[in-house]
Amino acid sequence: MQQKKNVRIKMFAAIFIVLLMLAAISGCGSETAQPDPNIGVWKATTIEMFGTEYNAVEMFDGDVIIELMEGGECTFSAMGETDHYSWGFKEGILTISEASVPIITGVVTGDTMKVERFLNTDMNATFVKDNGQSTAGSENTEVNNTEETSGDTGEQGHFSAADMKIIKENLEKDYGEGLLRNRSYEDIRDSYFKGLEGHLYMDTSTISQYYWYVIGSNENQYVKVTFQDYGSGKKTAGGYGAYVP
Repeated sequence: MQQKKNVRIKMFAAIFIVLLMLAAISGCGSETAQPDPNIGVWKATTIEMFGTEYNAVEMFDGDVIIELMEGGECTFSAMGETDHYSWGFKEGILTISEASVPIITGVVTGDTMKVERFLNTDMNATFVKDNGQSTAGSENTEVNNTEETSGDTGEQGHFSAADMKIIKENLEKDYGEGLLRNRSYEDIRDSYFKGLEGHLYMDTSTISQYYWYVIGSNENQYVKVTFQDYGSGKKTAGGYGAYVP
């Protein structure tokens, strides 16, 4: 009797081991990594400003495109230029950063992304996921690699890192007090940047964006100011951004 009991125990143990092995094999087969649904091309469709929506293509004289790629890399293309950044996604929020500094933050719902204060302005942008072709290699896109130079600044730049930090602090203080609004490019240039011309990075009928670079930083450190037409027909300062570690 004891021998039969031992046989049954061994038989059940063997069956249990086989079932565990089958479950493990089945589990391995079902854990195929799924591609990140955010990866791909996102195109701006509308720009909302002061309660009015505009066609993004008409406002920027062409497509405004964000392309998210594997490995946390992405590109931002507008006005015939393409810049390279990094991106991350957490709890429905997509963040695009330059040197760990967030520059675009959007709320993703399915294939739609809402971006507030787009390009540090009072504009809100809507992007829609495009399942078509990648923008890489487009004949009409001029790649602006961060290792290359723009305009006439190059390695020379505009200001030392110490001077640029002071400029940034002054802009931050005045922006917080509402003292930048209604000021022209010439006024900002002369008041904060000692009359030195900034590099015109973006220029549309409603928005212009200028960069001033830290000397020797290969354009990786900068202060930028965005000018926007708020309905008067003239562009005035609307916001600033900076990366001066």
